[in-house]
Amino acid sequence: MAEDTGGRAFLDSNTFGQVFDRVVNDTSAYYVLTNVDLSLRSELSYQQLRQVASGWFAKLVLSALAWALLHHLVAGLRHLALDLDLGVDRIAARRSAWMVFVVSVPLALWAALIIFGVM
Repeated sequence: MAEDTGGRAFLDSNTFGQVFDRVVNDTSAYYVLTNVDLSLRSELSYQQLRQVASGWFAKLVLSALAWALLHHLVAGLRHLALDLDLGVDRIAARRSAWMVFVVSVPLALWAALIIFGVM
């Protein structure tokens, strides 16, 4: 049925991450293209889009996305270290997992301050 309607069915899959990534990729292109089209349509539509994007909710969403990006960047560096057999024992791995959180949260707060125009 999914193929008949142009959709996709994710069956017998234990990896929610792959399904979620696919949904985000499929919908983000539509969002970007719609907003680009809206911003180029007229000066009024550009101002409306700019007003929505400058609202507190849009900035909050952008701040959450910045945290996700920064957290994954720091976690990726941790995984590179693990691939080099650095910190693979249980205590060091647990400590490095906490360090990812300790480093990514201040970076995200800094990004949020920039996004909200405080800095």
